[in-house]
Amino acid sequence: MRFLYVISFVMLASLSACATVNQQDILDQKTHETELANRERNWKEKLNKLRSTTRALKHEIILLGNHPGWSELARIGKGYESILYLEGKEQAYTKTEIELLQWSKKWNANGPEIYLKYISLNERLHSLSDSWTHIIKEGQEIATFRDNLLNWRHSRKLITTEASILLMNYYTITDDKNIELIKSEVIDLSNTFKSITP
Repeated sequence: MRFLYVISFVMLASLSACATVNQQDILDQKTHETELANRERNWKEKLNKLRSTTRALKHEIILLGNHPGWSELARIGKGYESILYLEGKEQAYTKTEIELLQWSKKWNANGPEIYLKYISLNERLHSLSDSWTHIIKEGQEIATFRDNLLNWRHSRKLITTEASILLMNYYTITDDKNIELIKSEVIDLSNTFKSITP
């Protein structure tokens, strides 16, 4: 409801301001607004795809963590690093191989394959983190473009000062909420992975 009020106010204010505008400015405004709309649409498509990928990865992490033998297997993986540091590569390999064979027999599952799944999930998590950083940056660039367009429209008298301020405040609040939501999704995914990490 608030958004409809904002748009209605802006449309009325813009109509009253358009009586003395340059026709070229109106054409330029349409060009800029089309570019903005395309950038926002592409960004939202990327964001939705990234959210879908994130949900799928989180689900896989939870499934791995729920394996009844996971905590024991994670301890073996962690132990390998300690043995490697304290006793050398040969001992680390030999002792870890024995433990993995025992684990596989106990749980009737392929221990090395499951641990490699953990490593793969970790790599995918880091890759997704980079993608989230990029999507936040791109969203901020679009917000800057939109703000500059609002300032340009105001300078060309295509929009009143009041309407410009109202829209700027509305978009700032909306952008801040979106960024916070995105960051919370990244933190949630990271915490889910930490919960299964030894």
